[in-house]
Amino acid sequence: MSQYATFAKFGGRIANKNVSNPENLTNPLTYCMVKTMDNAFLHGSQSNFGPETYQCQNYMADKCANNWDGYCEQYVDTNMSLTYWPNNASISGEAYNKSNAVNHQSVGEQLLRNSLERRFIEYPYVKPQLEPFDTNDAASPYYKNYGNICGPLKYSIKNIDRKTIDQDTLMNKAIANPNVCIDVLARIYLAYKSKSIELRGTRLEQFFRQNTALLEKWVIILFNQPGLDILRENNRQCILQQKCKN
Repeated sequence: MSQYATFAKFGGRIANKNVSNPENLTNPLTYCMVKTMDNAFLHGSQSNFGPETYQCQNYMADKCANNWDGYCEQYVDTNMSLTYWPNNASISGEAYNKSNAVNHQSVGEQLLRNSLERRFIEYPYVKPQLEPFDTNDAASPYYKNYGNICGPLKYSIKNIDRKTIDQDTLMNKAIANPNVCIDVLARIYLAYKSKSIELRGTRLEQFFRQNTALLEKWVIILFNQPGLDILRENNRQCILQQKCKN
């Protein structure tokens, strides 16, 4: 067996502590915010990355799901005109495709939808692949690639706390732009209607009450059956798993 370190292990030993610095060339933000000739000059002609690439879409979805900040806002605003690229970072491809067929999304808008999905929806049987962002850079960070799965997926709602949801920047952004992420909001709405999450007195509950007809329509679009049937099935699963809230 060779005693030499592999390229990946060598990069890991470097332990670049400046990777979170947006001015550090290893930081994916230096690849992803805009696609210009500067990318090639900074990273070399082999690193052909831009906002629309699957590496950038997945990395930004992870980043912005955890912390929606000014870079996320800039990514959305800068890439609103990129309307011809596929969404490479959705987890439930089926849900996204149904939503996109009605509300066609730009690369910038896809970030909001994908970030919301990763923050608030859990797919228990879906495991992402960890992949290096730039395979030409041994110290490059990893991102989660879910593979944009088609077909119905079992899911549950996570990270919703009645006491803090009003201060959640990402959720407030979604409420202000519901058409962009309506398939995610409709699934959270079902959890609210089945009382598996508590939203009493929150802005999100107010949004659900004001848009009940729209959300019920999307429940039918997503699941091909009336919302009441979905609620009954959710309640049945909730009782079986003993996860119902009083």
